[in-house]
Amino acid sequence: ILEKVLDQNSEKSFLLFPFLYLIKGELLEETGSFVNAEAYYTEAVKQFAGWVKGEYNVGRIQYKQNKITISYN
Repeated sequence: ILEKVLDQNSEKSFLLFPFLYLIKGELLEETGSFVNAEAYYTEAVKQFAGWVKGEYNVGRIQYKQNKITISYN
C-alpha cells in the first residue's frame, strides 16, 4: 500500500507524503538498503523542509554509509 500511495504522488501536495517517505526509508534501512533509504529520507526532507526527524535520519543513514563528511554539511 505504501508504494502505491507514493507512486501516485502527483503535483498536488499531500500532507502525509513526508511521513510516508520517512516510513519507506525506515523499512529500507531495516533491510540494509541504505542508499535507497537515504533517497527516501531526502525526499521526506524536501517535502517538509526543516523537519528535524527527516534531517536526523538523512544524517544517520549517511553515517551508516561512512559518508561522515557529507552528513556534517
